[in-house]
Amino acid sequence: MKVHIVRPGEPTIEGYERVEIGENSVDLSRFSDNECEFILASEVYDSFAAADMEKLTRYLGSKLRMGGVLIIGGTDIRLYCKGVLNQQISEEEAANIINPKKSMTTPDRAVMAIEAAGLKVQLTQINGLHYECSCSR
Repeated sequence: MKVHIVRPGEPTIEGYERVEIGENSVDLSRFSDNECEFILASEVYDSFAAADMEKLTRYLGSKLRMGGVLIIGGTDIRLYCKGVLNQQISEEEAANIINPKKSMTTPDRAVMAIEAAGLKVQLTQINGLHYECSCSR
């Protein structure tokens, strides 16, 4: 089972089960624990309070089968702030980036949440303002 977690209105990758992010929630109850081979949640951290990162990661990880992969990420607040301060991101663009987000954090904090949830980080990538961590059970 492959799952793609998206915000409302975002497209889903063909061949993946679509799960929309709700108001500070993701409902994976239709999937059994240890059922999913791959979960793509590349921007899910932006939709939750930073204090909930570990709890969210633990929940997503519980749905992974042994050897399954979770790709999880969000917006790197350090790169966002640097872009605004260095005027690489205009005020209008900065407001549009921050408006739909509940929080922004750093890849380091994401790695800590992933490891605390009992998952193993395989790779961390940064692309623009966005980071993704690939991890497994």
